[in-house]
Formats: sequence, structure tokens, C-alpha cells
Amino acid sequence: MSRSTVAYTSQAFTNRMSTLPMKTHISYKEKERNLLVMEEELMSHYNMNRSDLHKHFIRSHYQMIKMPHVEWR
Repeated sequence: MSRSTVAYTSQAFTNRMSTLPMKTHISYKEKERNLLVMEEELMSHYNMNRSDLHKHFIRSHYQMIKMPHVEWR
């Protein structure tokens, strides 16, 4: 899956979504073992399974970067 930041038209996005795999794999290096511990703690804190947790953070962080920056004067 490409990590480009190309904006998709509605039809192009729909076509791309229909070809996405149902499952993806995340690889961890040995030195990243602490990420699995953090993940477990977050799953417990938010009362979510692994899949829901990842989707939650993807949605929330995507929304944060897409929000227009508001400057207070």
C-alpha cells in the first residue's frame, strides 16, 4: 500500500477502497517490545480491542491534521 498523500476523487477513492485487504500486518522490532505493552494498556484504558483501538487513533489523528489551524489573537 502506497503512503503517498495524493487527494482522491470520490470515484478513485471508492475504487481504491474496494481493493484494500481485509487484514494487514504490523511488524515490530525487538527494541519496540514496549509498544506492545503500551498498546495493551491503551486497549484496557479505552476498553477496546486491538482493531478498534487502531481505527480510533487513525480516525482521531487524521481528523486533527485535517482541521484548519485556528489562531487566537
